[in-house]
Amino acid sequence: MRARLWAYPWDILDEGPAAVMERVADAGFDEVSVAMLYHGGMLLLPHNPRRKVYFPEGGVTYFVPDRERYLDDAPGIEPQGGKALRPVASRLTQEGDPLSRICQAAAARGLATVAWVVCLHNSRLGLEDPTVTLENAFGDHYPYALCPSKRRVGVFLERLVADLSSRYELAGIELEALYHQSYPHQWSHPKEGAHRTTLDGHLLSLCFCTDCMAAATARGVNADAVRMSVCSLLHSGLGGSATGPCAEAATFTTKELDALIPEVSAYLATRTDVVTALLEKLCAASQVAIHGIIGSGLLGREHWSGIALHNWAAKCHSLTVNCYQPGSYASVKEEIAQARRQVGESSLYVGLQATWPHVDAASKLSNRVRAASAAQANGIAIYNYGLMPLRHIDWVKSALAEVRND
Repeated sequence: MRARLWAYPWDILDEGPAAVMERVADAGFDEVSVAMLYHGGMLLLPHNPRRKVYFPEGGVTYFVPDRERYLDDAPGIEPQGGKALRPVASRLTQEGDPLSRICQAAAARGLATVAWVVCLHNSRLGLEDPTVTLENAFGDHYPYALCPSKRRVGVFLERLVADLSSRYELAGIELEALYHQSYPHQWSHPKEGAHRTTLDGHLLSLCFCTDCMAAATARGVNADAVRMSVCSLLHSGLGGSATGPCAEAATFTTKELDALIPEVSAYLATRTDVVTALLEKLCAASQVAIHGIIGSGLLGREHWSGIALHNWAAKCHSLTVNCYQPGSYASVKEEIAQARRQVGESSLYVGLQATWPHVDAASKLSNRVRAASAAQANGIAIYNYGLMPLRHIDWVKSALAEVRND
């Protein structure tokens, strides 16, 4: 079973690429996946020698992009309407190209380098141009959520994948958040005073931009009627009225959904078609293996985000299903087993947290790695080098040794 470690470029640069890769290789990892397009945040870094609390630049690249690729009139993939979206390079690139240094240091220790790309969660691009973001049933835009129906968004990601895969010594590119982002995804300081059910959160996550509506209409769905029904249900629910017996449930059957909102299941199917088509384009644009990432908590309700697991498993070189906490399942072990059943015989990586509070003891991490091995996972992916105390690296090392020596 292979092992991949997610890492941030600032931690690698601050500690020194050679020293980090030596530690990572010694722990038994085969691959290091480094964030190359990432969102903002507030990060506590326990072993970084230069900073302990870090606010990364939101929505920037941690490699030096080939800017000619992203021009409005660049050859190859052409945007349809509007100005082309262009990457903004991080301040960390001012003293050289971080990805080149990281690839070189990783190769020297026998490690493969994977570029970790957060696709549709990008508040920088969303704030610069709200027209490419998710638009809810009331017409409100979510600046952190790029809409996969927007051709300019797809073109930007195609160019980015082609740029990375053609210029660096990469073993692959990992695509995170390549699906519709949800309303409950925290951004800035969210405040809610109304009682919001699980169903309300799902409905607030549906995009009704002109492109999403047009795609649904082309499929034969009465998109306007769906939008108006969603508005009506949300007005009722957020106003304090009950929305039905399934409102608090984590999952909903197609029959239950269509009873509440006629044709909403067909609207969801359209969203899935859009995401699948975008994944296909990114696979075609890449010169290296594409690895998909399914976020923690999405298994079992992935249709709300537009994810068709069987399609992803068939199109990606490998699929990572993050199983950080039980969520809809009784245990992480059960969720891992379900991930294997869903993916079938395709290459499966299980994403695991090695940080508090998800993992607060070596035995807990060891049990989860064993569960991944028992489910015949092809690999595990550990989150995250910079966020975990160094002793947790030792926990990973021991857990990997146990399953590899069995």
